[in-house]
Amino acid sequence: MKMKLGEIYQAMNAWRALAAVKMQPQMAYKVLKYVKLVSAEYEIADKQRVELIHEITGTQPGQDAKIEPGSQEFVEYAERLNDILSSESDLDVFGGSLDDVMAVVRDSEDNLLSVSDLATLEGFFKEPCVPEPPAVAGKVGPCSECCDCCDTQEPEFPPST
Repeated sequence: MKMKLGEIYQAMNAWRALAAVKMQPQMAYKVLKYVKLVSAEYEIADKQRVELIHEITGTQPGQDAKIEPGSQEFVEYAERLNDILSSESDLDVFGGSLDDVMAVVRDSEDNLLSVSDLATLEGFFKEPCVPEPPAVAGKVGPCSECCDCCDTQEPEFPPST
């Protein structure tokens, strides 16, 4: 699943918060590599946003530019920025689930992520494979379409009551 530039743009602070959390080195390295990718995509969106402001205001880079809320320029800016942020990024989801990352986070008073941070980050991770209950007792049901684990293993289900 590819991400939209708007999702990436809005999530940068949450990624910074996750990057500040202490975790085991292997996962910290994976997170570091992914945060670099997120940051690169964020920079693309922000550069396009700044260029759009200068284009609409007729200013040059380095000059102060302001768009008054409620003005015709603001309406144009909002519409065109929405187009930019709605475009698909080349960034793919993180190579693991959020549960995998949280499992290696060290308990510490310094390790703080808000519910909002986690909700923002959630869409960047693969969902853990959760098999659907079997349609008929005794038969194995397919996984929800999150992965291909049903092709490689048979999920186990508790017996029906």
